[in-house]
Amino acid sequence: MVNGYTQKVNVFGTYDQYHRFHHMFAERQNSDSFIEFLDYLLKIYIKMILVVDGAAWHRSKKSNEFFEEHENRIQRVFFPGYSPETNPTEECWKQTRREVTTNTMFNEKEEMEKELMKCEVCGKPFIPVKDEISGKVTGHIFKPDCEHYPKGARFSVG
Repeated sequence: MVNGYTQKVNVFGTYDQYHRFHHMFAERQNSDSFIEFLDYLLKIYIKMILVVDGAAWHRSKKSNEFFEEHENRIQRVFFPGYSPETNPTEECWKQTRREVTTNTMFNEKEEMEKELMKCEVCGKPFIPVKDEISGKVTGHIFKPDCEHYPKGARFSVG
C-alpha cells in the first residue's frame, strides 16, 4: 500500500546462469512492456534461451512476432501449463509478497521498489551488476554478502 492507496508494482525479471537477476519495473504487464524488457535483455546478451510461463504477454501476437524477428538471438521455451512449482521465479514472487509487501505501507511507490531490492533477512541491498562500458546497473545478484546465506546458495528473493 502506498499512502493509503493500493498501488501495484509490476516487475519483469529473469535469472541468468551466473545468478544475476535482471529486472525492469513497468506500469503494466502487457506485450509492449514485455517486449521492452526483451529489448533490454538483448542489449546485455548476444544469445539467450528464455524460459517463460503461460502469461498472455508471453504468448501474444506481438510477442510471437518479436521472437520470430529475433530467432537468431533468443529462443523462447515454455514451462508446462498450470505447473508453477516448476518455475523457480514463482516461489521468489510468493516469498516477496509474503516477506516484503504484504501488510506494509510505503510513502512512495519508489520506496517499495527500493525495498524489493534488499535481502529480507538482514536488509542489505543486493549486489548490483554494472555494464563495464557505461557503468549503468543492468541487474542484481540476489546472493548478498550475508552470513545467513549458505555457501553455494543460488539465489533468494524477498
